[in-house]
Amino acid sequence: LAIAGMVQPIVNLFRPQWTWLPAAWRTVSTGIFVAVLCFSLKIGNWVVLTDSSDKVIQHQRAIETVNHGCRLGFAIGVSICIVIFLLELWRLLQRRSSQSLPATRANGMQLS
Repeated sequence: LAIAGMVQPIVNLFRPQWTWLPAAWRTVSTGIFVAVLCFSLKIGNWVVLTDSSDKVIQHQRAIETVNHGCRLGFAIGVSICIVIFLLELWRLLQRRSSQSLPATRANGMQLS
């Protein structure tokens, strides 16, 4: 995502008429980021201690709290990214529909 995010401005440097590319890239990258966050959310526990001594048992509650916080953070991140994705998709579709309509003057004559 980071490398492709750096390539997009370079492409627009050589193809400035591609005004649709930044909006399309934001939409696609946000969708990919949502998928990565969803996958990360399903991974399970983020903190796991492998030592089986009594000290680990004492810290089990703290480990559960950290893992719960990670899951909650990823769930909030997914929700925010889905909203951003939908907004970017809506903007992209609005841009596409406004570019497909021919520009007309107030008297009905078409502009070139």
